[in-house]
Amino acid sequence: MHHKEKLYIFWVLLFFLIYPANAAAREVTHTIPVPFTPQAPEKNWEQPWQDACEEASVVMVDAFYQDKALNTQEAKRRILEIFAIKEQYFGVSLDESIETLSSLINLFLPWESQVVFSPTLNEIISELSKNRPVIVPVHGADLHNPHFLSSTVQYHMIVLSGYDPTTKEFITQEPGTQHGLDYRYSYATIMNVIANLGHVRGSHLSKAVLYTKNTIKNTGFIDRDADGLSKKQEIFYRTKTYISDTDGDGYSDGLEVTSGYLPTLNEYALEHGSLIKTEKNPKVYLLEKGKKHHIANEQVFLANNWKWHNIKTVSDRYIASLTDGAPIKEKRSH
Repeated sequence: MHHKEKLYIFWVLLFFLIYPANAAAREVTHTIPVPFTPQAPEKNWEQPWQDACEEASVVMVDAFYQDKALNTQEAKRRILEIFAIKEQYFGVSLDESIETLSSLINLFLPWESQVVFSPTLNEIISELSKNRPVIVPVHGADLHNPHFLSSTVQYHMIVLSGYDPTTKEFITQEPGTQHGLDYRYSYATIMNVIANLGHVRGSHLSKAVLYTKNTIKNTGFIDRDADGLSKKQEIFYRTKTYISDTDGDGYSDGLEVTSGYLPTLNEYALEHGSLIKTEKNPKVYLLEKGKKHHIANEQVFLANNWKWHNIKTVSDRYIASLTDGAPIKEKRSH
């Protein structure tokens, strides 16, 4: 190999080593598919929806990390759920600082967040290039958004979900308007309006944003509702991280798990006529007067006009506790 060829290869390798891989990515528009909802999903801008931008921002990022869609009813349900968690553990308030939201996320949601003070433009873009939405508190009046009365909005919150280096704009999910899907603000606007609650505007503590990440590596051990299950376990068992008794049967989630019962279903409150089975056993039973009646086969099941989607999955412990009734081998007369 000639000396010139060796030198050329050396410079090519050096270029790729010192030029960050994500720097090239920042030269094209990048959009994270964060599901959108306005903070007033049903277009009712009375309280609590008037001040639900923080909750809506959390809900949108949560939906993204859990790969869930947000229709009107689901968005409303989730925003109210975040309100309930906040009021139960942090108290009633109209506005929440980025620190409060970070605590709420890390204690109760299946992903994590980190408060970052005085981030640079390039640092925020770098986060977004890794498909990690950034939640940003802002001084709403300086957004000059034509879709709402910006001058009356002091404290506000939005989600950064992408960037366009050609136009030098952030792509956002703007909960303050029905037109907020992929709404664009200039880099300069966002960097100038960052303003965390409770701090002097322009100060280091005021210039705070919330980085997010789809992991529970640092928070999975937390058991804030003191039910005996960590956040990681609550996610596995599909229990609520903020309620110690998810199914409301009077027993804590942790106790039910260790006792072999389902923490998500009040099994002993199942109605007469319920169809039940366990997770690993294909046998289906009809529950009647505290007894379980095995349904012999698929033909018998269909002949009785039972529906597969009505079958409830119960624990092995519960099934074993039931007395066996006569098996059902044919269509029953009603």
